[in-house]
Amino acid sequence: MSESATSRSPTPKVSAFLFMRYAFFKVAGKLIKIFILALVLNFIWEELHSRFYIQYQGEPITHAILARAAFFDALIILIGAVFLLFLPPFLGRIWLVLTGLLMFAIGLEIFALATGRWQYNQSMPMIPVLGIGLTPTIQLALLGFLSYSIFAVTGKGRR
Repeated sequence: MSESATSRSPTPKVSAFLFMRYAFFKVAGKLIKIFILALVLNFIWEELHSRFYIQYQGEPITHAILARAAFFDALIILIGAVFLLFLPPFLGRIWLVLTGLLMFAIGLEIFALATGRWQYNQSMPMIPVLGIGLTPTIQLALLGFLSYSIFAVTGKGRR
């Protein structure tokens, strides 16, 4: 075999494939870390503020229901992370993403209370103008901020 045949660099197709594979795993790694942070924080939050509820869909509130709620909330925060990290109008504009999470939470609370999905007890701190609970309203924005901040502070969140 000639020397030029053995010293050639990989073909452009192979290089592009390897780059795409690297980029995919780098992005997936960021999103998985944010999701895990959000899941842990939301599960703790759900456990702590479950005492403010009477029922969920007419049934007692169990640890399984709280885990499912934490998973759903972590997914919503993950969607916010996609906006924050990858979509040009939102890149680095955490206040836009947090505002979106807050608006989503307000809409979800209004919907859930109107449809009887869950019911508060007397100890739930309320937002009088909206007639919804304070703790569930601030949850997504606050825990989203904490998830994104912890991720960024670890040094792994920087681009």
